Amino acid sequence: MTSDDVTALRMWAAMFALSFIGWAAVIAWWLA
Repeated sequence: MTSDDVTALRMWAAMFALSFIGWAAVIAWWLA
């Protein structure tokens, strides 16, 4: 596993986390 692979994984993990938080916020606002 190269450093480039780790960087790509971190980028995907960050995007997934941001999208998950964004959806959670939208759902929470919609249910409120």
